[in-house]
Amino acid sequence: MRVLRRSGRIVRMLDRRTRRSSGDPLSQPARRRAGHAARNGALVYARIGTFDVPAATIDQVVELFRTDAVPLFRTCEGFLGYRAYVDRARGRLIGISLWATRAALEASTEKARGAIARGAALGAQLVGEPQILEQAFDEPGA
Repeated sequence: MRVLRRSGRIVRMLDRRTRRSSGDPLSQPARRRAGHAARNGALVYARIGTFDVPAATIDQVVELFRTDAVPLFRTCEGFLGYRAYVDRARGRLIGISLWATRAALEASTEKARGAIARGAALGAQLVGEPQILEQAFDEPGA
């Protein structure tokens, strides 16, 4: 594990074997591909699912998406990465899958529905329908 520091405080911890930041479900190579595509005028598409999740099972649902949905998506052409965000106080989880093309995103719909159904078994209730958005811009931080 490599620790990156700025002004004495930890900015990010990077696992040298997996090239993943601790707590960051999107790998560094996937982030570069998605960001590079957006900066070079290529569209990146996102499927965004919002879930209400009981506080008692939120970690189980996050782990389910990490170990079940992400590996399934990795088998799909055009998959760029996955991000998950939680609001533990409100019992809310937002999952974002990133795709190189709209066709790739649409081709993965059945796999996404399966993951949503398995999350529902743990109490995760989808709020509305997943949103499909195209990335307008990507501006990396310092």
